[in-house]
Amino acid sequence: MSNQKAHLYQVSASALSSGLMTPDDAALLQQRLLDLLGNTAARYRFFESSSITTELAQELLSSIIYTIGLYLKKCGMPEAVRQLKSMTLSDLHRLGIKEIEEQILMGKRLLDQVKLSAPEITNRSYRDTLRELGAFFLRYDHLYFSHETPSAIEYPLCNPISELNGIEFICEYLRRLVFENEFLRRFDAERVKSLLYKYCADYSTLLINLCEPVAVNALGLALINGNIAALTIKPKDRAQIEDILRNRTESETVLVFEKVADAVCDITGISAYTEQAYLQSIAASAVPRLKAALKAGNLENVLITF
Repeated sequence: MSNQKAHLYQVSASALSSGLMTPDDAALLQQRLLDLLGNTAARYRFFESSSITTELAQELLSSIIYTIGLYLKKCGMPEAVRQLKSMTLSDLHRLGIKEIEEQILMGKRLLDQVKLSAPEITNRSYRDTLRELGAFFLRYDHLYFSHETPSAIEYPLCNPISELNGIEFICEYLRRLVFENEFLRRFDAERVKSLLYKYCADYSTLLINLCEPVAVNALGLALINGNIAALTIKPKDRAQIEDILRNRTESETVLVFEKVADAVCDITGISAYTEQAYLQSIAASAVPRLKAALKAGNLENVLITF
């Protein structure tokens, strides 16, 4: 289902291993979940005038577990164990709904930031994804299907999100997209477009990330103390980069590029820790492609000249 389901049971497992819960308590937790499911299903049936199939019951239970897990995750493990032991699941579920409603408000603010910071670059999947992100807040049923993500979010991030869904996925996706937007806006828009065209002539219609080629070129230039604002990597620059990377292992290259990411942050004025960490993760994820291109002798396909 997601890491929220895992988190609920991680809390239970932690309580068992620490002696705060007994096996009987764990069995009772399952029964408490089923009782809450029964109450939730009754409310759903009343408001929706719909019969409850086995499949629908499973979805309602998944939503309950997601909602409680999201709240417990916010609490942190020691406090989560205490609350799971001392509070009713109905109360924990209500607190989870409140947490989701707060995240919905946060998500809407983040979406506004994404729209304001969107780069002046045409890309079909980016445009369609912005529309779907707006539609998410109209379609999302946080009371009964909080674990679902009822939108087609197809635009790929530099670093894909794993093990998140529902409103937590949307908020994290938007946070990352805000950073990628703002990173692109630190460079001249025409130079960015020229780089993207050289990287992929059909960049406006294909399903590609717009930020990654720009970030990789900036990192490459920073590695040789080049002018990252220029963005283009000339053949002599690429040869210098090859000399630096040729005899390094992949793990050594990751360390080098993470340090280079810090330099790019300094040059471009990126000061927030989370943003610095995100650029470091972009740098680390680019290393396998760089090493593969270096080995194949086609580094010009990764470090672009335009």
